[in-house]
Amino acid sequence: MIDVKRIGKYEIIELLGVGGQGEVYKARDMSIGGRIVALKTLDIPGGKPRSYKAQEAFDRFRNEAEITAKLDHPQIAQVFDYGIDPETEKAFIARQFLQGEQLSKLIEKGPIDYDEGLRIVLSLAGVLDYLHKQGVVHRDIKPANIFLQYGIPMIVDFGIAYSEWTDKTKTQTGYHIGTSNYLPPELFDRKLRDKYRYSPSRDWWALGCVAFELFTGKKLFDEEETTILAIAVANKEEQEIIVEELKDHPAFPVVKGLLDRNPEERLNSVNDLKSVMKIKTDKIASKEEELKSFEFKQEIEKEEVLNENNKAVNLVYAEFWRRLIAALIDLPIIIAVYIIIEGILHIF
Repeated sequence: MIDVKRIGKYEIIELLGVGGQGEVYKARDMSIGGRIVALKTLDIPGGKPRSYKAQEAFDRFRNEAEITAKLDHPQIAQVFDYGIDPETEKAFIARQFLQGEQLSKLIEKGPIDYDEGLRIVLSLAGVLDYLHKQGVVHRDIKPANIFLQYGIPMIVDFGIAYSEWTDKTKTQTGYHIGTSNYLPPELFDRKLRDKYRYSPSRDWWALGCVAFELFTGKKLFDEEETTILAIAVANKEEQEIIVEELKDHPAFPVVKGLLDRNPEERLNSVNDLKSVMKIKTDKIASKEEELKSFEFKQEIEKEEVLNENNKAVNLVYAEFWRRLIAALIDLPIIIAVYIIIEGILHIF
């Protein structure tokens, strides 16, 4: 991999991760007060896709930029910029830089206690409510695509998301698009998969899988091979046995409701989740207050960036006026010296 120092107007600070077709960097936007961003890249040799596979990857990349740029929610990483840098032959998406850790890293440490898990699940349900009202289905909800910043879950990676306003020919359309371990049973059923390919119900099933992991520390279905996984997902009795592990857990009603095998009966809103859980009002209020606090922190961060930009502009103006005033102060002296010299020349 080539050591990249700059991509377009972005100065590279450090490499954050490497994927199959690109990298993610921590970078500095040199055109706007040095704002720190996460720069996701896609390698495009020659500056444009030259094969079907490369075109598909590029369409997916552009799809992510277009969809995310139209969303406005404090728990969805904001996209600032998108483009192609001909010098490095990379497409890039510049988005909000998140501080914290992936939810998958937290789960690796073991099961999460009920109160914390409840807060995370309810918070994610609120984001899904927003997305689905905007006509967007994420299609890849999983712990690796959830980032905890200030303890608040942020959803990232909209590469295979579907939206009502995007061209379906530019959206990946396969039945098994997404991470197989988080796909619902209806997408493995030939009679149902056409109907539910773009349904929000798939996001709610995936949230159920995430909730199961939060409270148990392990995946609902851990098979790696898609065919074996499909058989496991199709086995209703096996799923019931697995979910029964949480039978005595306070979170059992919501996990069971989200993992309902009938997509029409599956829980599909924050209110649905609250209705099946024994939730104290103060817990909900606490979660809402925490989100408000998070939004406030984001506004503070934006304000700090604006302040830095304003300071830079003010310094430029101050230097301009300082030099202008100094020039005006010196002007009479220059004129006086000029007159004296002219007088001396006339004498001689």
